[in-house]
Amino acid sequence: MQNLRILGLFARTQFLRSLAPRQSWLVYVFTLLPSFVALAIGLNARRIDAEGVAMHLSWFLFLQVVVPLVTLLAGQAVISREVDDRTITYLFSRPISRPAMFVGRALGALGFTALLLGAGALLLCYAASFAPQGLVPNPERFPLAPWSGDGVVLPILGAVLLGSLAYTLMFAALGVFTRHPMILGLLYTFAVEGFLSNLPGSNQALTVQYYLRSWIAAHGAQGWSKLEGFGLADFQSPAGVLLRLGLLAALALALGSWRIRRKEFVLSS
Repeated sequence: MQNLRILGLFARTQFLRSLAPRQSWLVYVFTLLPSFVALAIGLNARRIDAEGVAMHLSWFLFLQVVVPLVTLLAGQAVISREVDDRTITYLFSRPISRPAMFVGRALGALGFTALLLGAGALLLCYAASFAPQGLVPNPERFPLAPWSGDGVVLPILGAVLLGSLAYTLMFAALGVFTRHPMILGLLYTFAVEGFLSNLPGSNQALTVQYYLRSWIAAHGAQGWSKLEGFGLADFQSPAGVLLRLGLLAALALALGSWRIRRKEFVLSS
């Protein structure tokens, strides 16, 4: 019970601290940038409609670039910020559970990234709605479709939240194992995932991007099949996506908790 109280305290502290613009201004910039791009394209679009703007920007810019970058910045700060501020020894000198502290902070960071990126995805879709709606008015097309039957906004939002879960906790654990989580996180995101997720065959299943693409393909409108990578891939089922990303998140928390229990943090002078 005491560990649960510690976990909740650190989760709330991490979440509130992440909201401060002074701490997270770069995260806010990255999250809002695609919306401004969508608005600029939407107001000047002639050969692409609102659905196409939302699909292309959400997949190629938001999910493949913004979501990994934002979660990396927020996730690695779970531990590295305490090390940089030289406050990690103060925390560990108290009679508190190290794993509870790590899990609490990681969940607080997850709450922040899920809220921020979810809002950013909705704002991107709203900005894209300023583009033409197509030649024939159709209430089933984005953005006039009801939320319950939409094949654009809801798949995007679901993929963003799943990406936030997997990436945030993975990068939080990475911050426990290495003193340079930003460098390794960037290499993993743009070198490993960027390469493997576009290879044919089973190698795609080693990346988070493959499961996000599978989620969108299972719930999205027909227009998604026109995007590069959506037409030929052998996708995972929605249940398989939830299971594997959930296992990845749980494994990240377990490894981070195990490592922080034993790690000695050496602060440079």
